[in-house]
Amino acid sequence: MLQLPITVTEVMEGLVEAFAKPENAVQERSTPRASGLSGCARQQAYDMAGIKHATDWGRNEMAFTQEQGRIAEDLTIAGIEQSGTVRVVNRQIELPEGSGYTGHPDGELVFKFEDDHGVPWAQAWESTDANGLNWGFEHKHLGQYKYQQIQKRGLLEGAPDYIIQTVAYGMALGWDACLVAITAQDASVIRREMTRNLNAKNPKVRWAENLDPANANPKMILFPLDLRELYPSMGKRIKLRADQLAIALGPELVGREGDPTADPPGFPCSYCGHFDQCLRDGGGGAPIMSVITEDR
Repeated sequence: MLQLPITVTEVMEGLVEAFAKPENAVQERSTPRASGLSGCARQQAYDMAGIKHATDWGRNEMAFTQEQGRIAEDLTIAGIEQSGTVRVVNRQIELPEGSGYTGHPDGELVFKFEDDHGVPWAQAWESTDANGLNWGFEHKHLGQYKYQQIQKRGLLEGAPDYIIQTVAYGMALGWDACLVAITAQDASVIRREMTRNLNAKNPKVRWAENLDPANANPKMILFPLDLRELYPSMGKRIKLRADQLAIALGPELVGREGDPTADPPGFPCSYCGHFDQCLRDGGGGAPIMSVITEDR
């Protein structure tokens, strides 16, 4: 019987080393991350306090998923730019100082226009669309559960954590809108579920038939997100929570977003490098993020 020349474990561990770029590493800093505003506040507090990761829960699997996402993002952008009228620029730029949080948005859109006869007239790419709006670009590469939640309930209800991150980016960079691209990690399973759902005998549970057929696909969904509608309701709260996180508060005083005492521990605790420390520190106060999303 042939023996494997290399094991799955070795390949997964190799992925962590192969893509151990500075921009992909866990970063300890005194300023909260925009992406972390939608996650566990205590995890952010540990990182901001300079406390090193003591455990590697799910580190190899996370590295694999992250690299899949980067490849899927490149594929999605290649498809967008094939139109010849829209491009994605300023990929992974730093947020400006003074934002109150840090981050690396996936990009911004620029546009080319045509005259009444269909002849391109713009000598350069324009930073705004035909209505004078500035657009950002965000990409997410999701598993079956999260992808279908967004299909069923829409982006606002299915992924409020991504909305918070995108609104935070838009506030820092002056976006009016954002094109959010969602790609699936396991499209075959999603296609089967969509087909089965369309054939459901009870019409009340047929969520799939309500999808826009031009924009609903087991592999990709695109959402135009009007940030101007979200800034009044979410902007002040995001700024408030970022300011609260930036206060020199002991991580043990910050409430957990998950439950590391569960058996087995669920997400995000199962992927947290501060897992053991969090158990020792106890429950802490109320979760910071719960205030951002209430009464949205």
